[in-house]
Amino acid sequence: MRLLTPGDKEYDMAVEAVLMGLCYKTLDRYIESIDNDNENRDLILQLKNVSEKYPETKEIYHEARIHQYFYYKNVAKKKENAVVGQFMDRLRQRKIRGEE
Repeated sequence: MRLLTPGDKEYDMAVEAVLMGLCYKTLDRYIESIDNDNENRDLILQLKNVSEKYPETKEIYHEARIHQYFYYKNVAKKKENAVVGQFMDRLRQRKIRGEE
């Protein structure tokens, strides 16, 4: 049995496999955090930093960004109802006071 050294094809494949596994684990943790309505932005920043150093991980980072987009879209929808409701309440109050 020989030791693997940097530059060996087997070594590079093993490092890439470990790196990809860690990235997928980080992606899973990020998705879990947004599913719990508690986004962990540090995880997506970790994926961004890794994707800048290792191009083969860019797809994982892009997948995280897609999840982030839909998370914020859902947050905006939840807030929209509250904002519209507040506006309508203020409008009703103005009509009651005769401030048209």
